[in-house]
Amino acid sequence: MGNRLFENGVPRAAVVVGADADEFHRFVAEELQAHLERLSGGRLPIVTDAELPPDAEHDPATLILVGGPDANAAVRRLTDRGAVDFTVLQAEAAAWYRRSAEQGNASA
Repeated sequence: MGNRLFENGVPRAAVVVGADADEFHRFVAEELQAHLERLSGGRLPIVTDAELPPDAEHDPATLILVGGPDANAAVRRLTDRGAVDFTVLQAEAAAWYRRSAEQGNASA
């Protein structure tokens, strides 16, 4: 039995960026793709939210979403449906930033 990202070396997931993704989000998607390829030996495709098949969002576990709701329409739709929740990530990021700032490591 294969994992959720690959099955018998065949991609079962995709990295998804917004159709109008900026340079940063495209860089993140490409770096993620490269690191996952090094780890798994398989290469996940990078697609835009506009390229997703209509039924792709029914199984968000097969989507690696890059960018928040403002940068990626797929993230916005999944957030609106309650299928993804960034509030925990936002709280963790804020806590990390506070700790880093206290240690003098955070940049404003």
